[in-house]
Amino acid sequence: MLEAHVLIFNKNLDEAFFMMKFISGLKEEIKGYVATMKPTTLDQAIVLARKQENMVNAIVRKTNQHQKTNQGKPIFKPPNKGPPYKPSFKPSFRYREENPQPKRFLTEAEAKTYEEGEEQIEDSPEDEDATVSFHAMGGNNSNKTLRINGKVNGKDIHILIDSGSTHCFIDEKVVQVLGCTLEQTTPMAVRIADGGE
Repeated sequence: MLEAHVLIFNKNLDEAFFMMKFISGLKEEIKGYVATMKPTTLDQAIVLARKQENMVNAIVRKTNQHQKTNQGKPIFKPPNKGPPYKPSFKPSFRYREENPQPKRFLTEAEAKTYEEGEEQIEDSPEDEDATVSFHAMGGNNSNKTLRINGKVNGKDIHILIDSGSTHCFIDEKVVQVLGCTLEQTTPMAVRIADGGE
């Protein structure tokens, strides 16, 4: 779908361009495998990436299961030393930290994000609200943003295409400068990736 949008503005781009952009945006553990397989089409690259992603996920799941099954089990049983010791008195004080710090626990997803060092925001495909990623709103490049040059009505423009967004928008001032005509549509609520509307 993204390829079709880009080709509307620049018909000179070939499949190798899109394949290269796709491979460069993959995670490192997937990118190397796909590049070494030397796919000739974008579809082949996508199939190889999914195959490698499934393999990596299976290894991670297996490693996590292995760690969970071994956790907390002693290697050997300590010898039985008789009845447990019970003190004859109870202490009358309790230990307290002088400056207790609030405890914050990360969810598994937050921990993975922290380990990777970058925040990734994903929306479910069933979500009917239009979404625009934070990078697209700021005009920033990210690994999910494609920057291309184009021409509209004889004027050169830069186009940022963000695969994290579900819809494309254009600024009213740009429309006026380019001399494009506007069509009236029904208003739509747009949710930005940072939670705002």
